[in-house]
Amino acid sequence: MQRTAKGKFVFAIGLFLFIIGFVGWMNFFDYSIIQDNEMVKFTAILGLLLILISNFLRKKGA
Repeated sequence: MQRTAKGKFVFAIGLFLFIIGFVGWMNFFDYSIIQDNEMVKFTAILGLLLILISNFLRKKGA
């Protein structure tokens, strides 16, 4: 199935947030950059949700 421009955009943002959140969650980042662990988890989860939403949009053809 063809991915729409909106789907690609949402997927790219979701992937970006997930990578930042996951890497921060695994403590690869310096703690001066990321202080709050809950915020890191939230970022990773938000990224995953955006990826799922983009896949849902692609399936609907929206």
